Formats: sequence, C-alpha cells, structure tokens
Amino acid sequence: MKFKIIKIKVETLTPVHIGCDDFYEPTSFVIDPETNHLYYLSLWNLIENLQNDDWHELNKISEIKGPKALIELYKFYCYRILPKIKNFYIKKVLRIPSDLGKRYVELLKLNRDKDILQNFNRLAIPRTYYNPLTEEPIIPGSSLKGSIRTAYLEALYKQQLKNGKVKMEIEEVIKKIQNINLSTKRKEISQIAQELEKKLLNYKDVKEDCFKLLKCSDLRPERTVNTQILYQINLSKNIANQGGTQRAKLSIPVEVIPKGQVFYGEIKLEEPLNGNIKHNITLKDLLNSINTRYANLLHSELKILKQYGITFSFNSRQVQAIRENKGILLKIGKHSGAEAVTIEGLRKILIKGPGGRKLYKDSATTFWVASPSKEILNEALPFGWVMLYIEEVLDKQ
Repeated sequence: MKFKIIKIKVETLTPVHIGCDDFYEPTSFVIDPETNHLYYLSLWNLIENLQNDDWHELNKISEIKGPKALIELYKFYCYRILPKIKNFYIKKVLRIPSDLGKRYVELLKLNRDKDILQNFNRLAIPRTYYNPLTEEPIIPGSSLKGSIRTAYLEALYKQQLKNGKVKMEIEEVIKKIQNINLSTKRKEISQIAQELEKKLLNYKDVKEDCFKLLKCSDLRPERTVNTQILYQINLSKNIANQGGTQRAKLSIPVEVIPKGQVFYGEIKLEEPLNGNIKHNITLKDLLNSINTRYANLLHSELKILKQYGITFSFNSRQVQAIRENKGILLKIGKHSGAEAVTIEGLRKILIKGPGGRKLYKDSATTFWVASPSKEILNEALPFGWVMLYIEEVLDKQ
C-alpha cells in the first residue's frame, strides 16, 4: 500500500478549548485571590500528608450537616493549608481572571444553603482535552480531521456549483435541507447530512468513505503548556442587538490552551487499495480546500469582531507563512462557531429568537470569544484559530 506521512506543526493563534466532558470540580481546587491562581489538588497526596491538627479540623468539617460543609472545606483549603497546598500537593497551577478570584472570595461569605449550592454548581470549570497521565493538553486528531473534512466537503459542493453540474441526486438532498423546519426530527436531520456526504464523496457504505484513508494523530505540545482559565463570552453578531454595548449575554469560565503554543503530529494519507473507494483525496486538493474555506471564514469573523473593538492580527512570521503557502488557517474546538462546522450555502442553524422562540437560519446570530474579563473586551479573542504548517512529506509503501 502506498501512502504519505505528512509531518505537521500546529500553532495556536487564539485560545483553544476542546471539550472532554471533564471538569475542575470545586472540591478539587483552591484559588488564591491575591495572586489570581487556581491550584488543582492532588487529593490523595494531600490526604496522606495532613498533620494531626489538620485532620482534626477536617473531621469537624465532615460532621457539619448540609451545604455549609462545602464553604467550611473551602475555608480550610484557603485560610488554613493554602501554603502547604502550594508547596506540596498540587497537580497543576492555572492563571485565572481577577473577576473569578473576586467571585471566589464572595463564595466564602455565603450562608444560605440555596445560595451555596447554586454558586458551587457554577464554579465547576470545563477542562480542555488532556493526557490523564501527564495532565498536558492535547489536540486530538479527531478534532483536526473534523475541520479538514468539513472544508473538503464544502470545496466539493462549491466546485459542482461553479461548474454548473450539480448532480440530480445532490439536488434532491439540497431540497431536503431547504425543507428542514422545527417539526423535522433530529435523527432525520442527521440522516440528511449523512446522505449529502455520501453523494459528495461518492460512497454508499461507510467502508467506502475516502476519509477512512486519512488518519490524524493526536498532536502533543512542543514544550510545557501552561493552560489558563478565561471566560467564554457569548455576544450578538450585531452590536445593535446587544444594546450598543459590549455587555455579554453569557459568560462562563473555561480552561483554554493560550495563543502562541506549538503542537506536533502527523497525518497519514493512504492511496485506495481497490475499487471500493471511488473518490481519491490528493494532498493538494485537501490543502487548497482548507485554505480557501478558513480564509473566507476569518474575513467574515474579523468584520464582526471590529464592532466590539476586538482586534486579531498575525505577526510578520505568520503573514510570510501564509503568503508563501506554508501556513494554512484552521479553526478547531468548541465555540469555533456554527459556521465552522457547516457547509456554506447549506446551513440550517437552529437559534432562539425573541421570547425564546426557535427558528432555523442560514447563520448563527451570536458568537463566542475568550476573555480575561467579563465586562471589558479589549483583550478578548475568538476561539479556535490555529495555523497548520507542513513540516515534511514522506512517500511510503
């Protein structure tokens, strides 16, 4: 079997969060509000090394009935053993927004059970994808492959439109997409999407999908990456709908990989062995589709960001890489936006209108940014932008 091994480097241009259904739970960390750092605890190490007087205090807390025990546990962490935690019992240290540090202090003052439970539930912080053995962040190959696949599908669809040769069977699927409404079941929508992919990539069975020949490894950091906590902030695409202000509709803390981090991995692109796979992917077509799609997406996004005074630019090295076709834009991870995971011209995005009324539109009405402040957005950046560099291409067999 002939195949190519493509050595790649990925540089984060803006904060990246890739969900993994794991959280920094409130009982597993302590915050130092003076330095604005979160200390993620090694609980077993802590328990094994507590002094007798600390154990005595912890036993007293365990006898407290109800949610107030949570507050007392936090006070125990913060006011009694924080220096010990910093020196001996941490898995990880993360920089946090000052707003979150202030919120933590207010949490320690709560007395009502209802308030305590409500605020504790809100303090669970989603983690970005990571290696559980080392705690280091990872960009999973599935995330990269998903972004590449969407770009390639969009390129195939637009090529057919450009040539004026949209196949009859694809036209039938397009009509189904256009007819999607609130009564259309989620399962049916998924089936329509799968049908479109099968038509564009010319396969009937999943075994014939040409993307089975494209394999992306997980990408690992070049050096230690200090992840941080930022707010994920939801804003209207039209600032006029925001009341003409920067005030966020929703703001939740989340762990991110900061901009400027470098990850390495590889892509394996195999040639079809037999006639079962009818569509052959070439590296050139793949890279062209990625470049075109995400350059257009960035252009649209910059216009929206400008309304809020949010700037996102490239350094001279990155600009040169783009000009020389050595750097390719991509968008990955959570909050990369509905436009990043759908095909332009075929979008049906479910949104909530005034009064919570649901409807389908061809574009989202809000977008997400990562910011160290909930109120001031001058340091905010969009989620998920990375640059892909092709380091080396090896022909194998």
